[in-house]
Order: sequence, then structure tokens, then C-alpha cells
Amino acid sequence: MKLWLLVTAIAVAGCVEHVQLSNNGALPGLISLEIAPGETALAISDLAAPPQVVAFTATGHFVGGDTRDVTELVQWTADNPAPGTLGTTGTYATTNAAAGHVTIRATSGDIFATATVTITVSIVIVDSEFPPPANADALFGDASVVTGDPMRSPSIRYPAEDTMFPQALSRILFQYTPGNGNDAVKLTFDSDVLHVVVYSGGDRWQPDSVIWALIELSNTGSQTTFAIASTASATPGTVYAGAAETLHFSRRSIDASIDYWSDATKAVMRARLDSAVAGKLYPIGTDKTCVGCHTVSRDGRRIALGYGGETLQSVDLGSLAIQVPVTAKIPMGWATFSPTGDRLLVADRGVLTLYDAVTGAAIGPTNGRVPLGGMFATHPDWSPDGSFVLVALTTAAPTNMDLKGGSIARIPYQNGSWGSPEILVASTTNNDNNYFPKWSPDGKLIAYVHANSPAHAAPTAELLVITAAGGTPTPLRIASHRVAGTDDVPNLANTMPTWAPVTGDLAWLAFASARPYGLVRPIIGASQIWVAAIDSSRAGDPSFAAFWLPAQLIANLNNNPIWAVAPTPVN
Repeated sequence: MKLWLLVTAIAVAGCVEHVQLSNNGALPGLISLEIAPGETALAISDLAAPPQVVAFTATGHFVGGDTRDVTELVQWTADNPAPGTLGTTGTYATTNAAAGHVTIRATSGDIFATATVTITVSIVIVDSEFPPPANADALFGDASVVTGDPMRSPSIRYPAEDTMFPQALSRILFQYTPGNGNDAVKLTFDSDVLHVVVYSGGDRWQPDSVIWALIELSNTGSQTTFAIASTASATPGTVYAGAAETLHFSRRSIDASIDYWSDATKAVMRARLDSAVAGKLYPIGTDKTCVGCHTVSRDGRRIALGYGGETLQSVDLGSLAIQVPVTAKIPMGWATFSPTGDRLLVADRGVLTLYDAVTGAAIGPTNGRVPLGGMFATHPDWSPDGSFVLVALTTAAPTNMDLKGGSIARIPYQNGSWGSPEILVASTTNNDNNYFPKWSPDGKLIAYVHANSPAHAAPTAELLVITAAGGTPTPLRIASHRVAGTDDVPNLANTMPTWAPVTGDLAWLAFASARPYGLVRPIIGASQIWVAAIDSSRAGDPSFAAFWLPAQLIANLNNNPIWAVAPTPVN
């Protein structure tokens, strides 16, 4: 019997070991590995300083008690690439771009060992756009601290408490009120590995791309405490502190764009979350025809629009070639593509009709009309697996701009045949209105809008979710009603939700909302696009506070966001 089969564990100081009964693919006779140093702590106070370097070594323990250096014979990996790079021979160098915890791993076959590196970044920034008074740091040194002063204490106006940001979001604008008479502001971002202090003399601060990436990457899958304090340089000695916030950062970016209607540009605009500027998608050239009621296929290849308001036009987004022209005179209020993108279900004044997405030919009996049993339906959305279509179902014919008394229903679809509508959320009165249902990308959840009035521009509109089978709705109270540090802000007109086409530990909803945007737009006004994370593992309300889509122009009315992936190549 081989000696290494009897080994169950070997304790080695300064490392975490993994010993296997099978060492498939490992160095011959290897029974365990250890890494030195086992734990390393690096501190960075100047992002422009040279990288700090750690040379890791791997020692192998072999059958018969032999021990030797195998640093150049093992595979080296690091689980967090942002704070540093790891060479093929175990040399680790900081990037100075992020703080964080890193697990270093040396592997040979099924045998591995790990070590840890903790990189801490502590920096001080003086705002050059809104400079603070001279020697601002001294103003906050030994002064007494007062909290909760209604006139002098500062307050954060954007982002809101408990906002979740995706990775690679375009840099945001932090906004705050310094408090009466205060001309020096201290902002801090604190976690266990990141400590950023900003001194400013204004009411807003926007980090440059390097600092914003530092904040994002240092808090991947974690959170930071965003705090504010202020004082008056003319009367030093007292510092006024405001309420701090917790800001969250996801593990992943969102590799998709948001296509939304802009009333100012009279076009569907396309914005990636990592871009500060949106581009015009359609119509092209000088065409100013309204195409606000649009939808995009799941593969990103096609867009269908209510051209001129209520006539179908479909376009290939790769070539911008028109596929179904307005001359076909197909009436359209709202539409949804089948999961494969080859069929288009169109709603017009409560009537649903199925068409070929390329030719515009009606599909099925009665010229493609979907039987609704005397009811009317609008706002269709096809399920990811193609087996159902969600609709807002009403007893009275809606217009394409408005409806009342809507219920959320799903209509079965199989092998070209439609089933009877199944109500998931029933309306009780005309002012118990449910509409704009949308499937989550995994088909497990349904987001929709509820309002206590007809749908068009309803100020009471808010977001809710239910499971795909129905059940008790869950209001997304935080996403719908949290503004800055205030909960349950009413009449924000939250509407037109759409799910990002991503999977993972979080889901994301984009929607239109008339809410204030910090000090830049401090009142309820024209709708703009906001995005909120949804974590279904959270008890109760699964939503986080929403953030403003950075690529927008402040004065525009923007609505009907649709997430779009990059078009799939076609042979």
C-alpha cells in the first residue's frame, strides 16, 4: 500500500492546506503543499507609488518525507484580480487600483495550498472643482462634533441610503447640502480595506474615473460607509455631522444597454451603464417621428416600434434595414417578440394579434387574433421559455396610452395555440390598476406596476413583484419610494419596469420615475430612467434603492426603458 494513502492531514504554520487521497495530475509522489508567506498585509497611501511586490514560494511535501521548492512547478492563481497581478512563478504585484482581500492559490493536480494578501488603501483627496478653504484638514482635526442640528448639519441628497451599484457603472455625482454657514465639507468612504477622505467646498463631488473605479473595485460584493461632515472656516471649532449611508457594490457588471425613449431628441437612445453619454439608436438621420412605444428582441437583433405613435415598424438593428414597413399599416400600441425573435405579438386598443416579425404576415386563425373571451389586453410580454405571454387584462377596451382596472394575467401558448387568460393579480375597481407586467430573465418573477388611477402618467404608480405562478404581491417599497434618506416618498410615478438580461446573485430593474435627482433636479418632474437591484434572498422587500442612469441629459423626459444585449451574429 502506498504511504501517501495513509496521510490524512499535515499542519503547516502560516498556510491553509488541502490534502487529497487522490493527487490526479500532481507532481509524482506529492502529498501536500504549503505557501510562504501565509498571510501578507500591504498598505497603500499613494496611488502613484510603485507597485508593492510579494514573492510567494511553494514547498512540496513528498512520499518518504522529502521536501523541496516547487514554486516554478505549480500553477498560481488569485481569486481577486483588481488589487494586484500574480505571475506564473508566484510573484504578486499591486496594481494600486483597488484595495481588497486576495486568496493566492498554488495547485498541482488535485493538491493545493492557499495564502492571503490584504491590500489596504488610505488616501486623501482635495476637490479641485470646488476647492475647500485652506488647511481644510485642520478644520476637522480636534473640533467638537455636533449631530442632528436642523440648520447646520449637512445631509446627503444623492445617492440614497442602501443603494446597490453594479461594477463598471459610469462615475456618479455625489450631492449634498453642507448646512447653513458651512463652507468646508469632509466626505469619507470607509470599509475594512478602503479609507478615502475628500475635502470639498461645494455641494457636489464627482470622482474621476480612477477614484470611482477604486471605490467600486475595492468593495466588490461588499459595502462602504459614506459619511459627511461640515464646518465653517470663519468660526472653526465645531464640526457638524450628517447621517451616514451604506452603499453596496455588486460582484458583476451588467453587459447590456438600455434603450429608452427621449422626448427631447425624439428618438430611442441607447446607453451603456459604463458610458456617460447616450447615443441615438432610431430613427436615424433627421427623422423626428415618435417611436416611444418600442420593444427589442431578446437577442438584440430586432426592434419593433409604434412609428408615428401607433403604426408598426420593425427594424433589423444590425443593418438598420426596415423589415415590416409602416406602409403595411399594421396598428400597434405595444408589442413583444417571441424568445427566438421570429414572431411578434402586437397589442392595439386591447386586441392582440400575432405576426411574423420579418414579413408582417398574420400567424394563426382569425388573421392572427388571440382569443380573449370578451376581455381586452395590452402591455404584452413573452416569457423566456415561450410558454406564456403576460398582459394587462381589462373588461373595457383601453387606448394605447391608457387603461384602467387592469389585472395581471398570463396567456398560455403552445405549438401555435393560445389558451385562456389566467389572472394572477385581480383588479377590484377601475382605480385598482395593474399593468406593464414583465418577466424576469429566468422566468421566476414578474414585475409590474400598480396605481390608484388610470395608468397614463399616474403619480401613484409603484413597482411590485410576484412569482411566476402568482400569489401575494410584494411591493418594491425601497426601489419605488426611497429618495435620499427618506422612505415612502409618494407620487413618484414609477412605471415601465424592465429586467436586465443577466443572471447571478442579483437581478436589476430599470424603470421610469419622476423622482428628484439630488440637487441637480431637486423636485418631482419629468420622468427619467432609474435602475434598482433586486435580491430575492432578502426577507421582505427584495429591492435596493435606485440609482440614476448616468448617460441621461437632466432636462429630458425619458421613459420606456428596454434592456438590450449585443446582437447575436447570424450566419
